[in-house]
Amino acid sequence: MLRSLRMRWSGKQVTRKAKRIVASGEVRVIYEFPPIRRVISLRDQADKHHGHEPTQVKAHIADISASGLGLLLKPGEQWARIGRLVGIKQPDTPCWSVGIVRRFAAREGAAALIGVQVLAVNPESVRLVEKSADSKWERITEHDVYRNILAILIPGPDNKSFSLLTPGKVLMPGHEYGMALGSQTQEILVRDLLEVGSDFALYQATTATPHNPIPSISN
Repeated sequence: MLRSLRMRWSGKQVTRKAKRIVASGEVRVIYEFPPIRRVISLRDQADKHHGHEPTQVKAHIADISASGLGLLLKPGEQWARIGRLVGIKQPDTPCWSVGIVRRFAAREGAAALIGVQVLAVNPESVRLVEKSADSKWERITEHDVYRNILAILIPGPDNKSFSLLTPGKVLMPGHEYGMALGSQTQEILVRDLLEVGSDFALYQATTATPHNPIPSISN
């Protein structure tokens, strides 16, 4: 987005990376990190989830491209803005996708058209753990203390590299964390902070060689 703005300010022509195709249909959209992670954690059971998510709305598909969707929102959706994380559920898919609002255009009657870059159609809900500072009680009893961080995993092109979405800047590049995906645990290395949005942070990470056992935790 910043590169596009710099090109516009310098007078250079900005071309779209992916051709848009006019489309139609209705999707469900959810915003704010906690409810997005909750519905992603349901995976193929999302349609059976009867809990009420207050940040869930309906939208109409305006166009599609290789990188995302154009969605027409009804009037009054004041949450929509560039840099917002969203989850998207299409009627014919069992799981929620996750993406970022990259464009916003006001329409007549206070409606809005947003362009969403889809980061993954198969994201995973994961739990990260890191060793926390011990209190006096933990030092005396020799108990380990861990801090839990709920995150969304964006699969990469191979089995080693991937991205992580967290609710803000809560990870430190260069540090290792334990990661639980379902009943499986492994150690990962956070390599870089890629982007900070209005309600998320996006990190690049890879698997790491375990040094110490990771406590058994459930997602």
